[in-house]
Amino acid sequence: MELSEAKIAELKQKHGDRLFALDAPNGVTMVFHAPTKAVWTEFIDTTLKDKSSKVACILKCALQCVAYPSVAEVSAVFDQYPALPASINVELAKLAGQSDDLDIKKL
Repeated sequence: MELSEAKIAELKQKHGDRLFALDAPNGVTMVFHAPTKAVWTEFIDTTLKDKSSKVACILKCALQCVAYPSVAEVSAVFDQYPALPASINVELAKLAGQSDDLDIKKL
């Protein structure tokens, strides 16, 4: 499903410009916003402290960044495609500033 320009503008107004959209394998369009510092810090801290909860942390982080549709609808998609949150978190990390292509200069 394609999002209208009006819907995209509404989402950007509410969540800022750092958004990405994807169509799940079942055709549901989902939009995610960049994680806040608090959300990202909690995600990293929790996964480092308790490796047994990593899957739950990945799921929680993805759900905390849902911009569209509702969290309940995205959660239902994740029930069908349980590995999808891991792929989404890779993109969320990029929105949070993670990069393998930083231009580091030796001083």
